[in-house]
Amino acid sequence: MKKLYDKQEIAPLLDKFMAGVSTVDEEQVLEQYFLTHEVSKEWRVYKEMFALFNNGEVDIEMAQSCDFHTLQEK
Repeated sequence: MKKLYDKQEIAPLLDKFMAGVSTVDEEQVLEQYFLTHEVSKEWRVYKEMFALFNNGEVDIEMAQSCDFHTLQEK
C-alpha cells in the first residue's frame, strides 16, 4: 500500500526538486502527489508541470532551470 502524503510532507520535497537535489524516489512521490491530489492555487503550476512530465512533454532538467516560483505569482 502506498503512503499518502500531505502538503507539509510534499513542500520540502518540492523545494529539493526545484533546487535540483531530489532523488528519483522523491520525484516519483511528487509526481504521484500532483497527479492524484487537488492542490491550492499556488501549487497549480506544479500540478501542470508534473502532468506534462507524465505525458513526456517536458524534460525534468529543463524544468528545474525554470523559475516556477515566479510563474506561481501570475
